[in-house]
Amino acid sequence: MLAQRPAAQTQETSATQLSGAFVGNDDLARGKVRWGCRVIYGVGIPLMLCVQVVGFYFYMYQPALEQQHKEQVQQQLMYLPYLVHVPGQHCDNKQGYWSDDEGKNLFACRQDGLLMTLKDPNYQDQTAFSFNSVVQSTSGSNVVIPHHYRIQVKATFISSNSACVGLLFHSYNSGGGQEFLVCNDGSWNYDRAETGENTFNQLVGSSLSSKLKSFVLTVDVTDTNQTLYIDNKEVASELDSAYSSTDEIDLILEEGDQNSVKPVTAIFSDFRYSPFP
Repeated sequence: MLAQRPAAQTQETSATQLSGAFVGNDDLARGKVRWGCRVIYGVGIPLMLCVQVVGFYFYMYQPALEQQHKEQVQQQLMYLPYLVHVPGQHCDNKQGYWSDDEGKNLFACRQDGLLMTLKDPNYQDQTAFSFNSVVQSTSGSNVVIPHHYRIQVKATFISSNSACVGLLFHSYNSGGGQEFLVCNDGSWNYDRAETGENTFNQLVGSSLSSKLKSFVLTVDVTDTNQTLYIDNKEVASELDSAYSSTDEIDLILEEGDQNSVKPVTAIFSDFRYSPFP
């Protein structure tokens, strides 16, 4: 007969075996944890490095990519007609860019247009239009207005003293350009400034049969010929190939009488830019 073990001994043996099993399982668990930590540690470092590299890439190159995308959008816009009722830096909420020359001048957005006030008769008031937000400060942009286009704006004289309004085109950041000026006494002239200069010399001019109060100025701009209109009637077509590129287009206001001491005011509205095919 097999000897029977006491019940206490049997229970002690079972407890010892069970304890050993727990110890073995605990060691196995700790081993798995250590292995998992090594795996996580081994994968985590390259992952962190990858995240840092991606973050550095976006930090360094994202602004350039955004600027490139913006210029692509602006290039597309330049080949589409652009119309705004109230032009100006603080008035036009569309996708064109304006820069008001606020040194000695005042600009006010009104329902009937942009009110420009010139306080110094020896100065010229202007607001510059372009499709490029940085065109005013740098010439390194790829955004250049097409060579052939039509520009148009409605002008209304407010002040009773001598005043002239106009359109400046083929304008360069470094100076130069051509302008079409119309004064409230009915006179008009076509001027040009040489490259790098801001002093304009009259090339041609004449007078209408009556004074002007409110009218529309239009210029058809090309590389070789500039055609000028007042109220859709052609007044001159000038062969002038001095300029072909345009950085910006300006609306301008100036005093016809430099001895005047009164401010000059005029309203500009319904600015239109239309590229030719």
